[in-house]
Amino acid sequence: MKRVVLSASVMMMLMMGGCGSAVRGQATPLPATGMINDTCPFSGQPVGPGAPEATLADGRAVGFCCGGCAQRWTQWDSEQQQQYVQAQAH
Repeated sequence: MKRVVLSASVMMMLMMGGCGSAVRGQATPLPATGMINDTCPFSGQPVGPGAPEATLADGRAVGFCCGGCAQRWTQWDSEQQQQYVQAQAH
């Protein structure tokens, strides 16, 4: 029983902790040309030139802090993706 609780606790910490890809103390980068966002939709960490990205049909891109978050984007259905893109325009 203790192992189950410990395993569940570790899983929750990993899921809630974000990617951890940003280095603390670094300046927040500006969004790369063509990116619609300046922070990762999943972790909230900054994204910038060289960040993993997903290209939208209209040529713009959504940036992510790491490849894991870019993979999570592919798991969203098109309606979820569209809602995020529309929210960035406001």
